[in-house]
Formats: sequence, structure tokens, C-alpha cells
Amino acid sequence: MGLTYHDGRYHMFFQYVPAKILWAPQCWWGHAVSEDLLSWSEREPVLRPGDGDGGCWSGSLAVDDAGQATIFYTSVQLDDLDLGQIRSAQPDDVTWDTWQKGPFVEDIKPPSDIVVFRDPQVSRDANGWQMIVGAGRRDDTAVALSYRSPDLLNWTSEGEFASRSSAVRNPVWTGKMWECPQLIAVGSKHVLLFSVWEPQIPHYEAYAIGTVSNGQFVSERWGRLSYGDQYYAGATFIHYENLGYDFMLGDGTGGLSIFSLKNPEAPTFVGAVPASTLMQPADAHGTADTAPRFYEGENPTVDSRRKLAFLARDPRSFGIRQNAVRLSCPQFACVGARLSGRIRL
Repeated sequence: MGLTYHDGRYHMFFQYVPAKILWAPQCWWGHAVSEDLLSWSEREPVLRPGDGDGGCWSGSLAVDDAGQATIFYTSVQLDDLDLGQIRSAQPDDVTWDTWQKGPFVEDIKPPSDIVVFRDPQVSRDANGWQMIVGAGRRDDTAVALSYRSPDLLNWTSEGEFASRSSAVRNPVWTGKMWECPQLIAVGSKHVLLFSVWEPQIPHYEAYAIGTVSNGQFVSERWGRLSYGDQYYAGATFIHYENLGYDFMLGDGTGGLSIFSLKNPEAPTFVGAVPASTLMQPADAHGTADTAPRFYEGENPTVDSRRKLAFLARDPRSFGIRQNAVRLSCPQFACVGARLSGRIRL
């Protein structure tokens, strides 16, 4: 659940229990839309109990290259809330106002020593689609399990993506099970976000910073994301349409060569920005450039398939001052264009 962007509108999906102000296991998926993130219009719920679901718990939404959206969510039975099943749903049309439940994903099953299993997060990287599911082992070890798919239809287990014993408390205790795990890229590192849980007790949100190697998360540091009990089961969001396409910058001495990284294995030449366009005029930050200069950067929350390269005229401002050249517009329409305001990241 969380926020996504589609067809000019933001869509928020949220847990909803009719006629109650407190959580209950018979969860629905509520739905609201907005064009500006300020004014929201609530729609009919998109998922509700029934058709084999005692409750429709947390999950995520993925859109394939053909534009087909799929929700993957946790289906629970009221007599066994711990071991959920992963189920899919797809929209009836492009409005996303109504959805039809699909089958349970039979390829995604927990190992025999797992006693808690729920909350799939689906994301895409250079190796295809990855689903991370929160879990807990019988020995009170918190686990994130990983599954892979080339097409969002057929899945293969990769085993444990990350784990940590509940006996470890330094520098932070991370519970007996992880709810709502999410993996994001921050610069050259990856961050695993998760909510700390033990049987029937939600605690707080925590994180691990590290790297991904051979399909597993290698932790370097653990920490608590927030203090207090109110923030729990958070969701991350990146508006890719604002970020534009994927770019790589070439040598800047005579201008900038620009390559699309939509296919990271085969960069495609797009065009170039001439050196004259890169010359910084005199302003409050300093004198005019006598030679082209550029500074390359990436939005730190973007994964390897969604690189954003931008040009900053002054390293002190790193891409957010006036007269920056934006290199991230859809269809390459704005390559080389000057902006009078800030780069939108």
C-alpha cells in the first residue's frame, strides 16, 4: 500500500476497515486520487474481504512495460493471521477505479521453518522483478525473503534476502519478524526499511544500510528510523515521470554526450549538448566560466534502471540553482534547455 502515479494523477491505497476507527483484521484497500497531492477525492475501495480472503492486507503495485498494472497483496484467513498468502489483482480499465482479484501466486510459498509471512514489496532492477516478503522464523529470527520473476507471472524463490536474530540488541533491537520490508537505493548503498514486530506487538520502523551481493543483502549498519510509536509500516515513493528517462553523461570537455540507460546493458546514444550551452554566465555565485564545466549526479533514491543525470552549474548548489540544464525530460524534449528555476527531482 502507499502512493503511486498513473495517467496524470496520484493514487493512494490505504488500509481501511469500514465503520471502525481502530485496526481490525478484516482489512480492505481504500483508494483516493489527487492531481496535486493536496486535494484528494476518495474512490470506492479496490479490494475487500471475500472470494477466499478473510482480510486484504498490505502489498504493493507494479506496472510492466506494456502498462499493465498488478497489485500483489497479502490474503489472510481470520483463523490464521500469521501465515498469509500472496494474491494478485488487476484493474478493469485505465482509471484504476475497479479491480478484479486474480489467483493466489502459487510459486510464492514460505519455507517450512517460517511462522509469519506477509507484506510483499515488488520492485524492478537490471535482473528483472524482485519481490521481498516480510517473515519470521520459528527460532525468532526476523527475515526478508526474496523471489524473482521475469514477467510478474512466474516466480522463483531466492531464499533469505536478509535476516537478524531477535537476540541481537546492539545497536538496535529489530524484532522477531519484519513487517512491510522495502528496499531502496541511496547513492552507492542500499537501505532495507522494515517495521519491527513480535507476536501481536508492533514496535517501530528500523533500517539496515548495506549492499546487495549475489542476491543477498549484506548489512553494514542497523538503526532505528524514528523515535516514538506513531510511525510504523511506512511506504516509499518516487515519481518517475518527473525524473524522466535514464541518462548517462559522457565527456564534458567539448560538450556533453548523452546516452539512454533504459536498457542498462546496452546504452543508446541520444544526442549532445554543445559546449557553448554549458558556459555559466557571471552571477552572484561568481564570474563567468571561461571553459565548459559540469557536475554529474544521481537522485540517491533511484535504482540502477532509473538513473537521473543532471548538470549543476555550481557544485555548491549541486543542481538546484538557477540556469541549470535539465537532462531528464521525457522524450528528450528538454535536453540542453535552460531553466529559470530549480531542477525538479
